[in-house]
Amino acid sequence: MGISWAASKVRREPLLFGRFEVLDELGSGGFGRVLRCVDRESGTEVAVKELLGMRPAALLSLKQEFRMVAGVQHEGLVRLNELFEHDGHWGFSMELVPGTDFLSWTRTQGQGRAFDERRLRKGLVAHLEALRALHRAGLVHRDVKPENVRVTKGGVVKLLDFGLVQTGSDLLSQEAQG
Repeated sequence: MGISWAASKVRREPLLFGRFEVLDELGSGGFGRVLRCVDRESGTEVAVKELLGMRPAALLSLKQEFRMVAGVQHEGLVRLNELFEHDGHWGFSMELVPGTDFLSWTRTQGQGRAFDERRLRKGLVAHLEALRALHRAGLVHRDVKPENVRVTKGGVVKLLDFGLVQTGSDLLSQEAQG
């Protein structure tokens, strides 16, 4: 009887976007926050980026970028799932990448070196292949840094965070104007 009373006192947050049960926050930035969630429709764990303060022009840009990036399939790129709106809030779901950040993965412990050269070489090659897939699709990432690269437990290097992606032609026209 006491157990069910305690359970009834647990406050449950509403489902994010009417569909996702939030497990924890993975990170946050200027555009929003990324949450680890259970998708109630599929029963799988996913990452959900909840976008904050979207103006109409930024929202149009987001939709275009999401569709362009979602169409690029490569093992080294995090898979984008769905873009959605619920009660005026926008977000998208994507593959959850359990593992570690790139810098931690390349570091060694007690071997007299700051990094594992074999892992660093393997990781950089995999990272460049993912960037090549984006470039072949006419896209430029524009925010390549170690924090935007994760490595799965199986050693697969994944490029994340496409929030600043642009088409190559957009970049060229900006450079010509600036």
